[in-house]
Amino acid sequence: MYTDNYLSLRNSKESLAFLGKLLVDSKYQSLWEYDTKLLPHKVQKWRRKAKVFSQLYIRPLSRTVDIDPYSFDPNPLIQEATRWGFQTIIMPFPLGSAALFPYLRSTTLQVAVIAEEFATECGGLALLLLAHHLGVAPLLLSGHIPTWFKFLIPMYIKGAWFGKPTTMAFAITEPDAGSDVEDSIGAKDAHIQVTATPVKGGFILNGTKVFISDGRIANRVTVFAKIKGQGIDSWTCFLVEKGMKGFSVGRREKKMGQRASDASELIFDNVFVPKCNIVGKLKGGWPLNQNVLNYSRPVVAAMALGHARGAFERALQFCNLHTYM
Repeated sequence: MYTDNYLSLRNSKESLAFLGKLLVDSKYQSLWEYDTKLLPHKVQKWRRKAKVFSQLYIRPLSRTVDIDPYSFDPNPLIQEATRWGFQTIIMPFPLGSAALFPYLRSTTLQVAVIAEEFATECGGLALLLLAHHLGVAPLLLSGHIPTWFKFLIPMYIKGAWFGKPTTMAFAITEPDAGSDVEDSIGAKDAHIQVTATPVKGGFILNGTKVFISDGRIANRVTVFAKIKGQGIDSWTCFLVEKGMKGFSVGRREKKMGQRASDASELIFDNVFVPKCNIVGKLKGGWPLNQNVLNYSRPVVAAMALGHARGAFERALQFCNLHTYM
């Protein structure tokens, strides 16, 4: 007569001959735990920490925020994520919160494992927290020392040391220029409209960006604009701060998914930006943009993995709780 114990995976291994047992891995642990233990030790800690944070702070909000994202105040969640170290993870300690040695091997691995855990609980809230890093990335990847000392390092010290958040957004998409500004071939024909006109002491920005994640809540935005009268090869990255005269937020898109994260229109109406707010080099925006987008790919993929894992875990939970005859 067969019993449940006889049919178990653990018992099936014990039934093998000695050499067979050596060739079979039947450790009694979850797949998540197995995968986590394959990561470097410090990265394991970030993954476990992200899972705890997601279950404590993201899961309880996910359903209500998805139903009504317009009355949701994201600041307490951003504040808590900053306090836990998640919003300063793309620079290593002591400036940021990333572990140094894993960071030296891969600057995105620690962000990616966090992204997966966040997205497992809610794609919208994950995007709300993670889009900030895309806004910061031009500052980091510019490798421009004045930019680092003026903007990046003070912002990270404020967040990593004192838990005070600064939210950033990344703005390249325009009403007539979207995916083509991500492509080397299509870029030369892209209808870029946001322009920067040189004036004494800086530039005047005019035009509109659209579908900007965290555009409504960002304190600062890395904005890409072409020099007036020139083409895409003149694209330059500028740091625009909330409160600058002429800078405003327009419509918020009504999204079908990831609704907790806003996608907003940003309007630049004769916005003066001083020269010191150029990120990296003048006319260095195109290569900077390409490298930022490539830098973001592993994290975007990790979010997709998190979405799939979250869907599977909920389906499995439902099946375990409901039996149909």
